[in-house]
Parts: sequence; structure tokens; C-alpha cells
Amino acid sequence: MINKIRSRKRFQQFVLSLLIPAFAMMPGITQANPSGGAVVHGGVTFEGLDTANLRITQGTDKAIINWQDFSIGKGELTQFIQPGKNSSVL
Repeated sequence: MINKIRSRKRFQQFVLSLLIPAFAMMPGITQANPSGGAVVHGGVTFEGLDTANLRITQGTDKAIINWQDFSIGKGELTQFIQPGKNSSVL
């Protein structure tokens, strides 16, 4: 039983040693800014989508955006530029 557990642990370590460098080389993994934005309502434009510097410009007071993923990582910038103080985005 103990040998089986040790063997499984060695196998897991081996698999991780192969996967971690592969993930580090994938550019999509290192970027955390919002991605996959689809405008459902309102006038919205994107500059720098899927990059480290994203600018979302809202041309209407109200807008709805469906995101595939929404997170902001260290060193990244996401800006919402809205037409007025009463504007909103969902």
C-alpha cells in the first residue's frame, strides 16, 4: 500500500515537471486581463483586447458586456471610459 502511494506521488511529480514549463510558455496563460468581451447592449469599443493594457470605451450611457473571463493581474491595466457620471455597465 505504501509503495503504491509513493509510486503515485512520483508519477504526479513527473507529470507536473512536464506541464509547468509548458504552461509558462503559453502567452494566454500569463495574461489575466478581461478576455472574450461580447457587447450585448449599448455602444462599446475595445482597444487592446486580450493584452496587458485594455481600454473599454462606452459610447452610450448604458451597456452590457458578456465576458468569457474577467480578471486583472499584477502589472495589467483595464480602463473603463464612460460618457458621464451617471453611466453604467453590467
